[in-house]
Amino acid sequence: MLNRTCRNQVELDFCKADEREDYHRAALARLLLHARSHPLTGDRLAGASRADILHDPQEVLADVAPVRTPDHGNAVLAAKDVSGPGGASIVFSTGGTTGRPVILLNTYGESLRNAVHHGKGYWAAGIRPHHRVATFGGSGTFASEYCVYHALSQTGCTILPVNDFRRVPENVAILRDMRATVLLAMPSELYPMVDHMEAHRLHFPDVELIVTGGEPLSEQLRNRLNGVFGPAVKFGSTFQTADLGTIGYQCEHCAPSEYHVHEEIQYVQVEEIDGEPELVVTNLDRFLMPALRLRSGDRASFVDDGQPCACGRTSRRLALFGRTGAVVKIGGEKVPTAGILRLPVAIGVNEHRVRIEITRSASGRDRLTVRSDEILEQGRENAALSHLLAEPELAQMVRAGRCDRIRFEGSSDACRNPPGSGKNRVLIDLRT
Repeated sequence: MLNRTCRNQVELDFCKADEREDYHRAALARLLLHARSHPLTGDRLAGASRADILHDPQEVLADVAPVRTPDHGNAVLAAKDVSGPGGASIVFSTGGTTGRPVILLNTYGESLRNAVHHGKGYWAAGIRPHHRVATFGGSGTFASEYCVYHALSQTGCTILPVNDFRRVPENVAILRDMRATVLLAMPSELYPMVDHMEAHRLHFPDVELIVTGGEPLSEQLRNRLNGVFGPAVKFGSTFQTADLGTIGYQCEHCAPSEYHVHEEIQYVQVEEIDGEPELVVTNLDRFLMPALRLRSGDRASFVDDGQPCACGRTSRRLALFGRTGAVVKIGGEKVPTAGILRLPVAIGVNEHRVRIEITRSASGRDRLTVRSDEILEQGRENAALSHLLAEPELAQMVRAGRCDRIRFEGSSDACRNPPGSGKNRVLIDLRT
């Protein structure tokens, strides 16, 4: 447990730069001593003695291999008591950074302290007591709404729990009748509403701020949101996942891809993994299920030069520049994905209406299937094909017969990743 508490919702930087080293050293030592004897993490610290941890916890942690979030579901279900020193537990599942459902376990206290820090991020994004905030979400245990309402309460705002983003007409009525001034949502959760508003030429001038998280806000969607909510609407963002916790927040001086780190509850590193600089996170306030050196799946770099940000805060800043896996193997050849991902914008269709599946045919060859009703209805197959084959490596694999010819089919909900989550994924690898 942290030896400090969050003092209020606007004090975003109480872990000062000149205190950070000592603070992280002490927090890591406490966490590692606990994790060394923990049944879920003890094997990852095999060989690390108490003396080693107390002498140099950072060095001990550096010897722990980074991993994707493990699924401890069976261990949780087998346990007679899943409470911990911080109180009773919350058991929930997430698709998170793994792309598949896993069981996670926090105490109430850990979740609420995490939520308090997340509330600081909402404050930094611009949410204030006078705002009426409509929160969007899913309808299952994948979403991380377990702490969103508590986080929002730190700002003093009025909360409008819209919940299921797929109930579009009802949600639009709520926004209108309650005169919502802020939208809080994962970008993919906004697509159905924007489609509806564009089709019915609806505009809501009361909305002045849109705060996103969970995935990047694309330029295409930002422009569409400006179109339905007006050019004056502002945007903010927080950086969090259910399995890693709340990681960072944006101040008014951060670029769209930059975030201050919540140094008080996160120890973050950027490491070269599989040839890419990936963000690796250790949550300092997770003891019931310690989160040690978890891979975030985000390519990142530190952008600060040791000087305080223009906002005056000294917490380090991260720049995120896409998910890992910027290269995929198709037909045995490494093919960059950047050009493939630009397909929707390049041919002028809505990005959430295009899914590109990589599968393996009965003959054992790799196959690309472009699923999009919009492309078929607008007759843009040739334009799409030309764009994809402009990638030399992919064109070479198709010509050589090492990859099947690119196919075009109608949309399918089956290509969402993970199924039913609503997250937008233009390129999905379904090969096993």
